[in-house]
Amino acid sequence: AEKTASIEIEAHLSSQIEIIKAELSNAKRTEDDLRDQLNDVNTLLKEKNFEIEELSSDVFSEKEDRRQELFEMKCLYEKKIQELTTSSLDIEAEKSILETRVERLTQDI
Repeated sequence: AEKTASIEIEAHLSSQIEIIKAELSNAKRTEDDLRDQLNDVNTLLKEKNFEIEELSSDVFSEKEDRRQELFEMKCLYEKKIQELTTSSLDIEAEKSILETRVERLTQDI
């Protein structure tokens, strides 16, 4: 009876060992699958980071181009303002000269 009980216990333990081996094998496959998924996600993340860097670079470049364009427009407008101011002063001087002549002619008449 003890021998039978011992054989039954041994069979039960052997069965439990096989179940645990199967569960370990499944866990290993799951771990491998998760590792593959993690690698895929990391690869995708690297690609997206590269795309973000490219876009950031493009945006920075466009921003610098726009800043340069605005600076050039500002310089052009400042130059035009200076030209108009000079012209305005020339016109005022001419006007003053003509007003003086008109006054003299008026007095001569």
